[in-house]
Amino acid sequence: MDEDEVADTLYALRPDGFTAKRAVYVARARKEGDRETARRIAALRRPVLAAWAANLLARHDHDATERFLQLGEDLREAQRELDGAALRELGHDRHRVVAALSRQAADLARDAGQPIAETVRQEVEQILRAVLADPEAAAVWAKGRLVTVPQPPDGFGSIDPVHASRRTSRPSVPESDGARAVRATAGHQEGDTADRRLAEARRASVEAEAEAEQRQQALELAQAERERAEEAETAASAAVDDLEEQIRRARRDQRTARTAARRAATAEQQARSAADRAHSTARSAGRRST
Repeated sequence: MDEDEVADTLYALRPDGFTAKRAVYVARARKEGDRETARRIAALRRPVLAAWAANLLARHDHDATERFLQLGEDLREAQRELDGAALRELGHDRHRVVAALSRQAADLARDAGQPIAETVRQEVEQILRAVLADPEAAAVWAKGRLVTVPQPPDGFGSIDPVHASRRTSRPSVPESDGARAVRATAGHQEGDTADRRLAEARRASVEAEAEAEQRQQALELAQAERERAEEAETAASAAVDDLEEQIRRARRDQRTARTAARRAATAEQQARSAADRAHSTARSAGRRST
């Protein structure tokens, strides 16, 4: 059994059919005596809905997937080089492409019989941004095997692509001492206000990320629990099927044995009658001989 083909098949399925089909492959591998393959297939996790939709997108158009991965490499390179001009240009491409691809993923999901809500489409956007930022997430997405909604690495996108390396040149004009003092005071006040706003925004971001992480963990735990319950149900159903098949075979054997018993009883009766006739004939012959 080819594990890659199995994984490709499973992750192409709608999430509601993943667990049952995985159990079929696990049972087949065990029947073939390949317990290690069965163990690895059983370890494959069912994708959340947004990850499944993003996987659909990756498999839909290989060329578009490669172009998107290249955009991620270019963005990461510009980030490393602190190339503001490149970040500004690529940042516009990122927003446009991510929005377009997330809509396409929603269309593909609908065509596959699994429409997604707007909140799920936004999660697809989050996945695509993470793919652009994280080479590991990009590699998994390119194979169409994402399971959860990954988070972009810390610091990615911290440089404003619109304002990075923007320079404004102004002519030098002599400034009075009073004007300099007023400008310095205003600058300090604006700086303090901006710092406070930035600190508040960062705190809000940290709190939101912590809450999102907790909710994601709770979701994954609930999904894992449901998957275990579904696997137990699948195993129980398989055991019931086996028992029912055994019962069907036993009843068939019972009917065959009952028919054979009737035939044997009939043959026995016929043999007894023949024996009785033979004994009677022998007795008659004995009496005539005396």
